Amino acid sequence: MRTGLLVVLAGSLILWCSNVSAQDSTPYGQVIIDYADGSLFQGTIVSADQNTMQIRLTTGDTISVQLHMIKKMVNSGDHLMKRRGKFHYRSGYFGFVSIAAGGSSLDASAQFDAMAGYRLTERIALGFGVAADIHDLTIGNSWSTFNYNPVYGYGRYYINDSNWRLFADTKLGYAFANDTDLSEGHSGGLYFQPGVGFHIATKGKFKPILSLSSLLMHTKGTSVDFSPWGATPITHNFDVWLNRIVFKVALEFK
Repeated sequence: MRTGLLVVLAGSLILWCSNVSAQDSTPYGQVIIDYADGSLFQGTIVSADQNTMQIRLTTGDTISVQLHMIKKMVNSGDHLMKRRGKFHYRSGYFGFVSIAAGGSSLDASAQFDAMAGYRLTERIALGFGVAADIHDLTIGNSWSTFNYNPVYGYGRYYINDSNWRLFADTKLGYAFANDTDLSEGHSGGLYFQPGVGFHIATKGKFKPILSLSSLLMHTKGTSVDFSPWGATPITHNFDVWLNRIVFKVALEFK
C-alpha cells in the first residue's frame, strides 16, 4: 500500500513540476544569443525585421545580427550560458529523478528518488522528495534486506559556475519502514544524507548530475538467523545507524 502511494506521489511531483515550468516562460527582452560562428551575445532586443535583429549589448554597443545565423536565443535572466550553446538554469522550478548505490558487497544500499524543487537564487535551490531505499544488513551470522520509504527536505548550494558546476547538497527527513514478504521486523528512523556533486550543462532542458554522498540513517528491529543443519533459529535484536557512501546518477529537468 505504502509503495503504491509512493509511486503516485513521485509521479505527482514530476507532473506538477512540469506543469509549473511550462507556465514559467517569459517574453524575450534581455537575451543571450548563441551565434553560428561560435560567438555569444548578451543584451537587449532593440528592434527586429524579417532578416536582422538589433541588440544593445551589455557593453553599451548596438549590433545587428542575422536571424538565420542565430542557433539559439534564450532569456538571459533564466540562463547561465556556457560554451557551444550549453547552459544552466538560474531560476525557476525543477524536477529530479535519480538512482544511487553504495556500501559493500554484503552491506549494500540502493536508492530511487523523485523530487521537486525551486531555485531561490542563482546558487541556492530547495526542494522536497520521496524515495524507495533498499538496505542490506549483516546481523549476527545472517544477512537481511530491509526496505524504507524516506520523505525529506532538500537543499543545494552551487560553489562555482563552470560547465560542470560543483555543488554541495543535503537531504534531511524520516525513513519510514516498508514491510514486505522479504523485508519485515524493522522500524524507520532519522534520515540524513550530505554530499557533493557536479551539475552538467547541456543544450536542452534535461541536465545530468553525478554526486557522492554519505548516507546516515537510524533503524532498529529483529533479524532471524536460520542456522544450518537444523539448529534452532536465533533471533537478533538490532539498533544501528547506517553509515554508507553512495554514488548517485540523476537527471534534472525544467
